[in-house]
Amino acid sequence: MVAQDLSAQTPSGERLSRAGGWAPWVLVGWTLVVWGGRIRNIVADDELAGFELVWRLGLAVTLVALALVAGAALVTKRSVLLAVRVLALFTIGVWVVRLLGIATGGHSAAFVAVHAVLATVSVGLSVWALRSLQPHPNLSNV
Repeated sequence: MVAQDLSAQTPSGERLSRAGGWAPWVLVGWTLVVWGGRIRNIVADDELAGFELVWRLGLAVTLVALALVAGAALVTKRSVLLAVRVLALFTIGVWVVRLLGIATGGHSAAFVAVHAVLATVSVGLSVWALRSLQPHPNLSNV
């Protein structure tokens, strides 16, 4: 039986596994929904001003921008590995720091629980996307 090539090569020579090929797309979509919603909430919050507004908005806009760049890379098949890795690793870092701050910030249990779910899904999707970018062991010499 002939082994089927489960990888694709981008114009820049990157090898991408087709197994788990949806993972980067799901991460991009999830990021746009979660952080796009966060931007909407920040803009609607009349109590935010100054540095607090700029910091929160800057973080949310950065994540949306990284998701858009990763999405564009997936469409054009250029710099996919770099774009998805940056999005995934930044997402993991943000949620680790953010969840620690939320958990120790005196918020209600429900608030902490909702954000723990958001963090868990975001980190899980990031790990899935990162793993989907790993070369298949049988294709390393293809």
